[in-house]
Amino acid sequence: MHTERVHDRAFTTQNYIQLCSAFCDEISPEMEGKKEEVLFMSKSINYFAEHDNFDVEDFAETVLEEGAVW
Repeated sequence: MHTERVHDRAFTTQNYIQLCSAFCDEISPEMEGKKEEVLFMSKSINYFAEHDNFDVEDFAETVLEEGAVW
């Protein structure tokens, strides 16, 4: 039986979180430690919890810190 997941808001949010996780994994050698990785993922998850719609510019302003390694 072949099933396919429904492409709803939860699916989209999960995909964005996976994208953030992959980004974090990619740049982790440049980060100063696990603390920065956890902080980035925490801010990412909080962004999706607090916003109904994803806006890349708003996400960047909210999650990405100016001057941060990432």
